[in-house]
Amino acid sequence: MALRNRSIYNRFGACMLAALVMLFSVCESACAFSFYHPMMNQSTEPTVLSRYQNQSFTHGSSQNGLIIKFSYVDNLISFKVEDNSGTNCTPSSGEYSRNTAGTLILLSQSYLESLPRGKYIMTGYFPEAQLEAVFYVFETPSALIIEQPMTVYANNGDNVIFRADVAVSGKDATNTADEMGITYQWYRASRSGKKKVRGAVSRILQLNDVPDELTGYTYWCEITVPGYSAPFVTQRVKLYIIGAGDSHYPLLYAVCAVLALIILFGAILSGSRKRRSLSR
Repeated sequence: MALRNRSIYNRFGACMLAALVMLFSVCESACAFSFYHPMMNQSTEPTVLSRYQNQSFTHGSSQNGLIIKFSYVDNLISFKVEDNSGTNCTPSSGEYSRNTAGTLILLSQSYLESLPRGKYIMTGYFPEAQLEAVFYVFETPSALIIEQPMTVYANNGDNVIFRADVAVSGKDATNTADEMGITYQWYRASRSGKKKVRGAVSRILQLNDVPDELTGYTYWCEITVPGYSAPFVTQRVKLYIIGAGDSHYPLLYAVCAVLALIILFGAILSGSRKRRSLSR
């Protein structure tokens, strides 16, 4: 009987070991595919030309409307304008003009003066695409951060992108951020302290071939706008490299939990075997 119990115990241990190996394999695969990869699932559709994105109009200014230009081969079927809450604000006939293909739209000054302060989204509908252009309306000269960087999970050797942007009164297709003197500077911080990212002086920060050593680093952007005494500072976000640093802690917890179950069931079987031998 003792040999039979030992055989049962050995088979149970083998099964639990196999289950542990399978769990580790599944968790490893999940880590490889479930985390957000910054270069995956990027749209291959054309977008609004960057010069015509995130423009602004200020009430009472000398701006002669705003121009929205789409980069697409097909003709525009229709378009609409909505505010940030989804309310329809599409201009009526006479409040805008467009070229024959519809890929260039001029929103009139009178139409923009009628809009309250806020964020607006123009959606252009094409035969096989739907493109969005964002613009802002200010009541007085203003500036605000409109795009914040996001925490990124990446694999070793990936290329990583952080983005930041600011909307400023008078920033339009004829007067871009560079022409207005708006400057960007990216920073990163680790346990050794804060440092400028060398050469990172645009709204987009791209890190190529990221190594494991960068996991846990914090990144943010400081945007300087003429007329404001202090820079606009974005939120601070982190970069995590999958498989480096603390990114394996969830796997470690899972493995420890399974090991604890093996020990628990082993103790139960051992106690059961002892009680049977004593009962004899």
